[in-house]
Amino acid sequence: MAPFTRLFVLALTIAPLAAQKVGADAPELVWKATHNFGDIPAKTLSELRGSVVLLEFISTQQASAREEVNKLTKLFKERAELGLVVISVTSETEDAVAKWVKRYDVKRPVAAGFSAEYDVHGVPDAFLIDKDGKLLWHGHPSVLDRAVLDGALLDAKPAIALPGMEEAADLRRSKDFGATYRKTKALLEAGTLSDRATAQAKDWMQQYEKFVVDALAAADKAVADKNLYAQWLALQPAADYYQGVPSAEIAKARFDVLMADAKNKKEIEAGRKFAVGKEKEVVFDYDGAYAAFKEIAAAFPNTKLGKESAALMKAYEKDGKLGYDHTCGYCKAGGAACPQHRKKKK
Repeated sequence: MAPFTRLFVLALTIAPLAAQKVGADAPELVWKATHNFGDIPAKTLSELRGSVVLLEFISTQQASAREEVNKLTKLFKERAELGLVVISVTSETEDAVAKWVKRYDVKRPVAAGFSAEYDVHGVPDAFLIDKDGKLLWHGHPSVLDRAVLDGALLDAKPAIALPGMEEAADLRRSKDFGATYRKTKALLEAGTLSDRATAQAKDWMQQYEKFVVDALAAADKAVADKNLYAQWLALQPAADYYQGVPSAEIAKARFDVLMADAKNKKEIEAGRKFAVGKEKEVVFDYDGAYAAFKEIAAAFPNTKLGKESAALMKAYEKDGKLGYDHTCGYCKAGGAACPQHRKKKK
């Protein structure tokens, strides 16, 4: 190892953990693209709550030794059933990520995503996140403290489907959670699952039951708030994907009544488009968000969301967000489009 590299690794190893807010909640990450996630939830980092996550920040432009890349793959395979998920992540383009995965024949989760809240000390750099979503360790992945990792894995939930749960996992992958619930219940009643698979089966059933209960509660709140889109958002998944889970039929009946009234559909459609704009905002695609809000403001001018969209457009213009490039250091430093990128805006 070159002297500079040794010093770099040492600096990462002894970096004051307090600066990384170890013990605080891990900042959210929204995946723009994913590879090799399989049955692992693949929308946001927070979906993996209950599992332990080793998050490795990489650059696809930096040459890597295949054996170094494979070390984390080996670690993931060894401990996935114990509750570990290893994800390499970069803020680069989806195409660059796909090429990196192919070049190194990576057999574990890799994602495109970005959050300026992670204090990355060069690449590769890693954060260990415990099952409660707290930052536990930060450093170069080659010096991960295995004792810390193994301690974190106690009582962690596997994100992958355990042996014996394959049929239920196939149904879950198809998003038929009602059928998944029924299959999982049948597996438990058959009594053929291992202790760990039994625990996973019970956990899946409890998750689905809780989802339906929470959906009905959220719908009740939306009714009180007179928010039709929030009602739709709460009821639609339970109505479409959870039939067979206790009380899901109640959600289906309420959803059918909601959608039977043509007057409701306009506001619901505005809400759906507004959500798209907010999703783009989260990943710093302000131009995309602006375009979505502009469409809403034009199509639904007299709705609450139409007026809110118009206000957001004005705020973007006032704050200089248009043209913002999250890969540009000057844009990130200023929190707005730098002069170079602002000039490119037509």
